[in-house]
Amino acid sequence: MPDNILLNDVAALTDGGFMVTANPRVNPELDDFDNPWRVLRWHQIDGLSTFLSFDRGMGNGISASSDGKYVFVNDMKRGLVLKVSINARQVEAVAEIDHPDNNSWTDSSQILVSSVPWSSWEEIASCLEVTHGHCNLAFKIHLLDPSSMKSRVVYGHDGKVGFGGATVAVDKEGHLYLGSFAGNQMVRVSCAGTGNVP
Repeated sequence: MPDNILLNDVAALTDGGFMVTANPRVNPELDDFDNPWRVLRWHQIDGLSTFLSFDRGMGNGISASSDGKYVFVNDMKRGLVLKVSINARQVEAVAEIDHPDNNSWTDSSQILVSSVPWSSWEEIASCLEVTHGHCNLAFKIHLLDPSSMKSRVVYGHDGKVGFGGATVAVDKEGHLYLGSFAGNQMVRVSCAGTGNVP
C-alpha cells in the first residue's frame, strides 16, 4: 500500500479480492477530517487500483454483499452510508447516520452500523490514551436495511458507565457483541427491549 495513506476497514469480495477505505495521512490536531479519500480495490491478477474517489469526507467502515453486487461504504465525516454498485462503480443510494463507523452483517442479511458522534479530536485523543477500562464516548448501534437503506437504532448508550465508544457490533443468537477502539473491553448486550435484531 502507498505510504501516504491510512487504511481503515476492509471488505472481502466474491472474486477473491478485497476493498479498503483509504484516507490521506494528516496531522489530526490540525485537520478537520474532511479531505479527498478513496476506496481501493485489490485483485490477485490486476493488483491494486482506485475503485472510487471522493472530493471530501472521511472513509471508515466498508462491507460487501454476499452476492457480489454491492459494497456499503461509510463516510464518517459527512454522516453517510453509501450503497455502491460494484459493476457500475457508482453510488446508487445513501443512508444518513451520524458518524457511521464500522459495519457487520446479521444472519438475516441486514447491516449493523456503529455510530460514535464525536465532536472534536480532543475527545478521540483522550480515548486513545485509555488502555484499561473503557472510553466514555456515547454510541448507537443502527440496523440498516440494504434494500431500502432505511435504518433504526437498536441499541444506544451514553458511554459513561461500564462501556463506551463502541465502533463495531456483531449479532449472535439474540445478543450484540460490541467492541471499542479504546481500552481493553468488549461487552455483550441482549437485544431484548431494543426492537430485537432480526
